[in-house]
Formats: sequence, structure tokens, C-alpha cells
Amino acid sequence: IFVHVYLITIPKATMATPSHKQSEAASPQSHPHYHSLVTLTNFPVFLDYENRLAKTPYNVMEWYNYLVEIDEALDECYDHVKMMAAALGSKRKQNKSKTVAGRVIESYEIMEEIHSLRKCRIVVAERSLALLPGSYKLWMMHLNYLKGTCSTKVTSKSYRLSGSVNRKRYKQILSAFERSLVRMNKFPRVWLSFIEVVIETGVECNLTNIRRLWDRCLCALPVTQHSLIWDKYAKWATNCVEASMMSAIHKDENIEVREMALRILRRRCQYDPSLREDFADVCCPVNAADEIEGASAVGESDTVTKRVHLNQPGEAAKIYQELLNDPEYMSPRGTSRHELWQKLCELCSSYPNETRSAGVDFEHIIRNALDEGSGSTLFSTTDESTKKSKSFFNEVQGTLYLHLAKYHTHAGQFNKVRSVYAESIANVTTVRDFSLAFDAAVRFEEGICSAIMAQMGEDELEHASNGIDKFDSDPSLQIDLNDLMPVSDNANKSSELNWTLSRLEMLLEKRPLMLNRVLLRQNPHNVGEWLKRAELLKTLKKGNPMMALEEGCKAVKAKLAVNGSPTRVWIELANAYNESGDIDSAKKTYEKALVYKFQSADDLATIHSSHVDYLIELEEWDEALGVARRGVSNKTKLAHTTRAWVTLLDLEEALGTIQTTKAAYNNCLKSGMANVQICMNFTEFLLDKHFFEEAFSVFERSLDLFPQSDKQKHIWGEYLAKFHSRYILPFQSKDEPVPSAKLERMRELYERCVSTLPADMSCEFFLKYAKLEEAHGLIQRALNVYERLCLTAPTSKEKFNAYQLYVIVASRVLGNTKTRAIYEAAIAALEDSEASQMCIKYANLEILLGELQRARSLFVYGAQMADPRRDSTYWKNWHAFEVEHGNEETFREMLRVKRGVFTAFSTVNYNAAEMGVGSKEPKTLTDEEAFNMIAEREGIERQEDSNATAVQGFVTGNKRKASDADLNSLERQASRLREATASSLPRDRAITADEGEIDLDDGDDEDESEEIVGVATKEVPAGVFGGLSSKEENGDVTSDGKNSNVGALERLRAAAATSGN
Repeated sequence: IFVHVYLITIPKATMATPSHKQSEAASPQSHPHYHSLVTLTNFPVFLDYENRLAKTPYNVMEWYNYLVEIDEALDECYDHVKMMAAALGSKRKQNKSKTVAGRVIESYEIMEEIHSLRKCRIVVAERSLALLPGSYKLWMMHLNYLKGTCSTKVTSKSYRLSGSVNRKRYKQILSAFERSLVRMNKFPRVWLSFIEVVIETGVECNLTNIRRLWDRCLCALPVTQHSLIWDKYAKWATNCVEASMMSAIHKDENIEVREMALRILRRRCQYDPSLREDFADVCCPVNAADEIEGASAVGESDTVTKRVHLNQPGEAAKIYQELLNDPEYMSPRGTSRHELWQKLCELCSSYPNETRSAGVDFEHIIRNALDEGSGSTLFSTTDESTKKSKSFFNEVQGTLYLHLAKYHTHAGQFNKVRSVYAESIANVTTVRDFSLAFDAAVRFEEGICSAIMAQMGEDELEHASNGIDKFDSDPSLQIDLNDLMPVSDNANKSSELNWTLSRLEMLLEKRPLMLNRVLLRQNPHNVGEWLKRAELLKTLKKGNPMMALEEGCKAVKAKLAVNGSPTRVWIELANAYNESGDIDSAKKTYEKALVYKFQSADDLATIHSSHVDYLIELEEWDEALGVARRGVSNKTKLAHTTRAWVTLLDLEEALGTIQTTKAAYNNCLKSGMANVQICMNFTEFLLDKHFFEEAFSVFERSLDLFPQSDKQKHIWGEYLAKFHSRYILPFQSKDEPVPSAKLERMRELYERCVSTLPADMSCEFFLKYAKLEEAHGLIQRALNVYERLCLTAPTSKEKFNAYQLYVIVASRVLGNTKTRAIYEAAIAALEDSEASQMCIKYANLEILLGELQRARSLFVYGAQMADPRRDSTYWKNWHAFEVEHGNEETFREMLRVKRGVFTAFSTVNYNAAEMGVGSKEPKTLTDEEAFNMIAEREGIERQEDSNATAVQGFVTGNKRKASDADLNSLERQASRLREATASSLPRDRAITADEGEIDLDDGDDEDESEEIVGVATKEVPAGVFGGLSSKEENGDVTSDGKNSNVGALERLRAAAATSGN
């Protein structure tokens, strides 16, 4: 009853009957869906869904769940069948029944129920879509189920018969998709599923129908969704090309498939212009594509298979041209414009005929790119990118020429290839591009020779080449040229071979000149390269070197000249004319050079001097002198150059008169272009001509012209030397007195010299001044000059040397005693290091005079300036003095002073250089060694008591306290030594002041005639009187026959022996 009622209510559209002309009042059993509905009523679950859908027939989710439930029932049935098959194979016990959708199905009924449920599944889907034709979910569920019911692999034509089951299912699927597209035509997944079914099944389907179905899809969908279609559309087209290439399809059909794919990809590029680069790569032939992929990395793409190539080089070149024409194009792969250029050039040069037929004029493109005036008229002509384009084309200039030559080579136009190579060698501006072009031209000529030799017979080749061996050229180039060489007769081949060989030889010989021309094009202001070009032309005899030098004179600009001065080019040009015998042209060259705008006046002076030298070489003396005089006139630039004046002055001295020479020198001094050497030359000229006073006046003018100290020192040296040789030396050689006027004038010059020059430059003039006074003046004046020298010397070392010289002169003239004041002034003026040395010299003088106490006081005074760590010489001298002339007390006092000085200098730090690290110093005696040496020399035994370290025979003195560290009290302590020595002797045998030591007090009024018992006497040293009296021959022995050179130790021993007696 339920089925009967439900069938009456089913809409007519849901009845998939062959004819719709049957009456509505027909019986329910005759309905095509009757058996399906009866099958569904046998399942409780499905019957429940039917009851609910009878109440709510427009519930989408109810229909969806209903279909899902049927699919799950079918899956359970399929699983049960698989289990049964597995159990049958393993001979296990089988389950005879299966509960599906609330119904128990026996094993023998399972297959029948599967077929019934599949039909019911289609009927239920059709019923749901009849009620809800706009439901995308129900349609996709139904269409996916229908796709699964049909086999997707049909490889035999027998399955395409009209009675085939697959054909019925195929038509049923097509009908369902067509009905779905009535409402679902804006959904890309529906279209893609439809096209996928058509492509995979392939039942009575060809490429045209599929292409039209793709076009229907694109027409139906909005443009915003075309991106979902075009990728798969392009992939299908390229797959068709690949399949046609792999299958044995007729050649015409293969061409049609390629054309179809080409048009599809063109339409795709119209939709998305960013895919043009991918399209160009697909259009490239296989060989060109391999070269392009080697030149630049190919980006990944999911839309186009890179293994497929349409073999359309013209189309690819046209696309690359469009990409380069678009200045705003940015490659999705990141390909640069340089790589795009490389791809275009590689494609056009490899396939010239195809690209020309496609409308790509490659030669015109290269010519525009190489045009320096307009840069590139076809590519990147915007104002912002003009500079970048010019820079780019200049960098790849040589590569562009090579591609153009390769373009003509593949076209078989060999004469154009030679002209392109010649043009490239003549126009490139870098050595790299020149090397590329020259090597390619050589390889081309060698390839032509090899190709001609390959076409000739062995006998003809031997006769034509005259023993010339075959060239070892590039094998690939030989093959290409052999294929492209036109066939000609043997006579033409022989002459062509000889002509090619001669052209190759000439090309190799002219390589240095060509390279030189490239460097000059790179920088036309390179002076060295112009000179090198002239030398090459002269050596190779390939041209006129004078024309090259003239071209260089016109091209080189002084402000931009490098690798030499432009004067070298002008001088070499004049020399070239002179060597060729064209003297007039050489003179005109020098005249033109004087008009040339040099950057500096020195370059112009160089040309002027060279011009004068050339005229002198031609022995045209008057003309040379006239050119030199005209060059330094006030109206020319040469008047402000020293070299031009030097040239004129040399010529005036050699060719002019005395008056003209003097006038030229005076004009040079007035112009301010004279230097010190010119002034000295002027004075030498005047002195040679015996114009002495004029020469001295020139010296005075020179001093006014050059206030610099170093220049004035040179001028003063020459001035004083010339004046001395003129007015002093003649009288000195004749032992005649110098006139007072001349001497006073000489003194005035020296006074001006030492007062004008700085202290570091005036010392030598002080010495000359002092020697002049010693020889011809007063001795007191000489001593005053030496004193001024000591005060003027800038450094302490120079002062030390000056004082030494002063002391020597004073001691020679006045005597040793008069030098004490000089020594005292020197010690006060010098620094510590030099002052300590001066103290040693002063002490040596006092020792010479016998004033031992004064010498010891000097050592004590100088000790404060001598650091024991650095100035070991000072302490060695004092040590030697005490050993020779002192006693134990004075020796201990010396050691105490040394310790105090060492303590005072202990906070001062020195570096290794100041301390004299690494220098050898003489070995000095320790205190113990000194005591032992004195005891051994005097024959005295030292006390063994550790508390008594005194040597027998020495008088013990007061030991200095450690707290007494004041160096200023050393003088007072030295006087106390005498008192301590006198107190150790008997009162009647006390040593007087002048027996052991020299009394420093000058106020002793004792009677000199009083006789002193036991005191030895000695003579006054002869050095005291200096040069006023001569020294007695027996001065070392006293009047009573005793030796006066007695030390303190001997005197003390004698006094002790006397007192003992």
C-alpha cells in the first residue's frame, strides 16, 4: 500500500522511462522505480527515512543522510563479499548471513542485494535532485557516485559498441552532468569533474570535443575563477603534445596537436601575462632549451611540463622580444633582464631563419643595442632606465657582436660574419671584449680553412696549400662550417684557401695594433698608449707613426691625461718630423704646442726648452736666443716659470754679452721667478767677470728675496766664503795684516749672520767667526765668540761640545786656572747628564793641579746628577780617584753618597734603550775587592774581626748615619774628614791643611816663611801658569830631593812612623 501511494505522488520528472506518453493512471507495478522502492521497504532503516521524507521532502540533510546510509550499506556488503572470498581461499568457516540496515541478508542473496541497492542509490539520488535541483552537495554526491560506477580505463574500441554496458553508463553520466550544469554551471569543480570523466573514459571522444568542453567551461565561469581552469587546461594541452610525440601518429596530426597547444597557451598568456616566460620556454626547441637552461636556472612551475617543447623558436623569440619591450616586466622566477637578453640572443643566433620568419629582426635589434648615441631604441626607453641600459649594453658589447656573428654564420652569410668581426674589433672598448671578438674571428677563419680543406682532395690540397698543415680549430665550429660551406669548383677553392690564409696571417700580425686601439678607445687621454702606438707602427711598418702622433695630440686633453704628460706626444711628433727630414714641420709642431692648453706652466716650459734645444741642435743660435727671450716676455705664460728663465740665462751666458746677461739676471730677480741656484749662478758669473761688489750686492738681494732659514743658511755660507776668499785670504797667504776696514766689514757680516739665523743653524758660523778672530783679531774677541756659542747652542749636547772647545782655547791661551769659571758656568748651564761629565773633566783638572780636596768636592757635588743605574762612568771615575788618592774614611763616604743618590733616584723609571740593555760595560771592583787591592798594594794585613773592617794603616773616621741623606751637606762633611784625620795623630804631629788636602779657603794669612816640620813640599804645576811661563824639567822632584807625587796613604804611614820613633 505504501509503495502504491508513494508512486502516485512521484513527480513526472523523476521517472526515467523511455517514453513519457504513458498515462498517469497506469498501474504501480509498471513504474520503472517500483522494484527499487520495494527493495528499500525491505530494509527497516531505509523505510524509516522514507517515512520522514514523506513528511519533509525538501530537507536537504535528510536526503543527504539517506544517501550516506545507502553508501554505508553498500560498503558493508562489499566488505562481507571480501570476507567470504578470503574465507573460501583459506577454507575457514563462513558466516552465512549479514545484517545490513536492519535486515538480515543471507550469503547467497548478497550479490543480488548489492545490484538492487546500487539501483536504489541512483533512484534515491534522482528523487532528491528532482525535489532539490539547486543543491550543490546532492549533485556532487550523485555525480561522484556515477563516476565510480563507470570504468575509467577504456583502451580497446570493442568496448565502444552501442550495446556495451560502459556506453550506457557513460551516456547516463554525461546526461547527469549535463543536467547538473543547468543549475551548477558556475561551479568549477562540476566542470572539472565533467572534463575529467570525458578525458579518462574516452568513449567516442576526440581532442576537438574535449577542447570545446574546456572552452564551454571558460565561457560559463566568471573570469575570477579562470585561474582554476587554465592550469589544468594548459597541462592537458602539453600532455597531448607529449602523447602525440611518443605515439606513432601521423606527422600531419602531430603538427595539428602542436598548433592546438600553441593556440591554447597563447590564450592562457592573454589571461595571465606573467606566464609568458613559461610559454617561451615551452616554445624553445630542445637544443636551444638546453642551452637556455644552462645559462639561467629554470624556475619551478606546476602548470607546464618542461619536458615538452613545441619546437617554435620564432614564437619564443617573439615572446622574449615582448618581455624586453616591457620596461615594467618583473619575472616571477626572478630572471634578470641580462638573462632574458641572453636567451633571446641564443635563440635568434641558433635559429636565424625561423626567428626572421616570425617577424623578429635580430640584426636590427643588435644594431640598436650597440648604438651609443640612442642606447637602445627597442628596449627600456624610459628616462629612468636610459643610463642603466647604456651601461648594460656597454658591458655586453662584445657578447652582442659574437651573437650577431653567430646569427650570420648559421644563416650562411660568411662575408657578413667577417664584417661583423671587423666591426667588433674596431668598436669594442674593453680588453675582455676585444679578446672575445679576436679569438672568435681567428677561430672562424681557421674553421673556414678547415672546411675548404675537407672539401678538397689530398692531391689538390697538397698542391694548393704548398705544405700548409691543417688548423686545429674547434670541432663543433668545423662541423657547422662544413655543413654551411657552399660547394664550388676546385680552382675557386684553392684561391679561396690562399686568400683565407693570408687574411688570417694579417689578422694575427695586427693584433698588437688592434689591442692598442682598444685601449685608446677606452681612454683616449692615455699618453703612454699613443707613444706605444707610434712605436708599433714604426716597428711593424703598418702605417705612418706621425699620423698617429698627430691624432694623439688632437685627442689628448691636458686635464684628463694619464700615464704621462702631453708634452711627450708633442716632442715625439717633432722628433719624428726631424728624423724624416721635415724641419719646417718640426718647427711648426713646437709652435702649435706652445698654443696648446697645458694644465700646468711647467709642461709649457718643457715644450719651450725642447724647442730651444732643437734650434741649438740645428745651430740656429740667433733664432734660439730670440725664442728664449720671447718666451719670458711679460705677455706670455712662460714668464712665470723658472725653467724658461733658466733656459734664457744659460743661453745668455753662452751666446749673449755681459750686459745682456746681467740684464736677464736682473729681470729674473725682479719677476720673482729666481731661486737660490739662479742667484748663486749670477754671483758666480759676476765674480768670474771680476764684478765683486755687484756680486756681493746680489748676495744681499738674495737674502731679501728668500727669508726662509734653510735658504738663508746656504746664501750666508756662499756669501761669507766668497767675501773671505776675496778680502781675507790674500792677506793671510802673504802673512800680512788684514786692513781694518775689510776686517770690520767681515765682522759685521758674521754678526748679521749669527743674529739672523736660528740657533740650530748658526753654530757653524760662530766657529768660523771665532777662527777669524783668532787668526786676524783679538783673543778676547775670540773668547767672547766662543762664549756666545756656548750660550746660543740649542741642545745640551751641543752646549757640552761648545764648552769643551771653549775650555781648550782658554786653557791654551790663558792657562788652566782660568778655566775654572768656564767649568762652573758649564755645570750650571748643562743638563744632568752632560753636567756630570763636565764635573769629571773639572775634577781631572783639579787633580792635575794637585787640588785633591777640590776634586773630591766636585765629585760629591756632581753625584747628585749621576744616577748609578745609568751613569756608571761617573762612579767608576770617583771610585778610581778614591782608590788612588783617598783613604778608608773618604772611600766609605763615597759609598755612603752613592747609596744616598741611588735612593734618591729609586723612584725614577727608564726604558730599556735608556738603560743601555745589551751594551758591554767594563767590569768594576766591588767594595771588598777594592779594600783587598789597597791592602795588597800597600802590604797591610786586614783585620779578621768581623766588627772591625778597617785596613791597618788607615785612620778611622766617623761613620755616616743613615738619616743623613741631604746632599747639600756633603761639602761640610768633607771638611770634617780633615778634622777627624788630624785628631787621630799626636798634637805636635798634626797634619796641616795643605799637607793632605788643599784648603778651599783663600783667606789664609799665615806666614809663608814659617818652617813646618815633617811636611813635604812640592812645586806649583806648570799648567797653573798656562803659556806665560815654561815648565821646569825637574818639576816632579822637590828642592830637597823628595818625590812630591805622594798619596795620602804614604803620607799617613810616614807620619805614623815618625810619631812612633
